[in-house]
Amino acid sequence: MGALPGLKSLSDKLPQDLPFQKQAYQVAQNELQYAKPLPDSPYISTDLLNATIKTYLEKSIKGELSVDQACSALTDDLNKALAQGKKQIG
Repeated sequence: MGALPGLKSLSDKLPQDLPFQKQAYQVAQNELQYAKPLPDSPYISTDLLNATIKTYLEKSIKGELSVDQACSALTDDLNKALAQGKKQIG
C-alpha cells in the first residue's frame, strides 16, 4: 500500500485481494484512530512556509548547511513566526 486516500469513503477501494493487502488494510484501519489533522496556524502563511523551506533547502543542496542544520534553522524561523503571531493577538 503506497498511500491512504484522503477521504474515508474511498478506503474500501484499497486493494484487499492478497493476504498481505488485507493485513495492510487492517493495520491502516487500526491506525486511523490515532490519525489527526495537523493544527492550522493563522500565524504562518503558505508563502512564509514555502519561502522558508526554499531558503533552507537550497542552502542544504548547495552544501552550505547540513540537513540537520537546515531543519533546525527552519524550525527556529517558524517558531519565531508563531511567537510573533501570538504576541499580536495578546
